[in-house]
Amino acid sequence: MWDVLQDAVSDSLKIFPFLFLIYIVLEIVESGGYAAKIQKLLSGKFAPAVGALAGIVPECGFSAMYAKLYDNRLITTGTLLAIFLSASDEGLIVLLAGGAPVWQTLLLVAVKAAYGTGVGYLVNFLFRRKESLVYAEGTGACVECGEHQEGRVRRFLLHPLLHAAKILLFVFVVNFAFGTLIRLIGEEQLSAFLNANAALQPLAAALIGLIPNCSASVVLAQSFTLGALNFAALAAGLSANAGIGLALIFKNRAAWKKNLLVLALLFCFSAALGYFLLLFV
Repeated sequence: MWDVLQDAVSDSLKIFPFLFLIYIVLEIVESGGYAAKIQKLLSGKFAPAVGALAGIVPECGFSAMYAKLYDNRLITTGTLLAIFLSASDEGLIVLLAGGAPVWQTLLLVAVKAAYGTGVGYLVNFLFRRKESLVYAEGTGACVECGEHQEGRVRRFLLHPLLHAAKILLFVFVVNFAFGTLIRLIGEEQLSAFLNANAALQPLAAALIGLIPNCSASVVLAQSFTLGALNFAALAAGLSANAGIGLALIFKNRAAWKKNLLVLALLFCFSAALGYFLLLFV
C-alpha cells in the first residue's frame, strides 16, 4: 500500500506544472490581451486536427490541461475528443521501451491521430448549434470563481497557484483510489482477463482505458508487448484512456450530463475503432 501511496504522490506531482501553466494561460486569456489569437487557434476550422496532433505528446499531464480548457468552455467537445482519442500518454513510451516494433507504434499513433481528427470534426458538426466557446475578456474576474483580483503577482501567480493546488488534491485522491484498485486486482490478472477472449478484447480494453489514471495506459501497453493484447484492442484501450483528464471534467458537477455524454462517446468511439481494426489484424 505504501508503494501505491508513493505512486499516487509521484503521478500527481508530475502534472502540477501543467495545471499551474494552464491556469496562468486562462488568466492571460481572461485578461483579453491574447483572447482573439487563442480563440482562433482553439476554435478555428483546424481545431480538431491541431488537438489530435497535440494529443500525441506522450505525457499524462497534458490531458489535464485540455480538460481544464474544456471545463472553461475554451475548446469544443469535438476538439476534446480528438485530443483524448489521439492521446496514448505513457503507454507510448512503454511500447518504445518494451521492444514493440517501431512500425506498429508509428501505425498506432497515425491511426489514432487520424481517427481522433475525424471524430472531432464529426462531433463538432453534430454539436454546432448546442455549444459555443466563451471568453471573459478584460473583466478582471477570476476565470474559476468570479473573484476580482488586483495586482499582477496575485492574479498571474498566486491565484493560478491556489487553483492548481486544489486540483492537485483532487488528482491525488483519484490516483490513490484507482492505484489501490489496480493493486488489488493485479496487473497479471488484468492481462489474463484481456487475453481470455480475443473477440472481447477491444471492449474490455476500452473499459480499462476509461480508468482515469496514467497507470491504465501503462498496463495496456505492457499487455501488448507481452503478447496478451492484440493491436486492435491496444488501439481501443489507449484511445479510451485520457489519463487524469477524464476525471477532471467530472469535477464540474453542474455539467455532469454533458460530461457523461463525453464519457459515453469516448468509450463508444474507442471500442468502434478497436472492432474496425480487428477486421484487418
